[in-house]
Amino acid sequence: MAVGQYYNKFLSSHGFEDEVKQITTEYQKNGIESTIKYVPDSMLDSLTINGTVEECIKSLKRFASCGISLPILQVNPVKDNEQSINDSLLLIENV
Repeated sequence: MAVGQYYNKFLSSHGFEDEVKQITTEYQKNGIESTIKYVPDSMLDSLTINGTVEECIKSLKRFASCGISLPILQVNPVKDNEQSINDSLLLIENV
């Protein structure tokens, strides 16, 4: 969002205007690595499924309860790639 106008506008119009400004300003000053501290959990939780397998299952069910009937998941492996993929499959099987 710090470099692209589409996500910047989208997130700003959905309640994250202050955060987008902070992230963009920090990115311009110090680069991508320093922006993490300005991404609140509420933004992450409203846009992504993240956390432990149990947290991810709960989050995906929350999205499904809002009417999402065909979630498209992009897996970003963390540490052990094979385990991350297996955890993702477990997530899908439990929803």
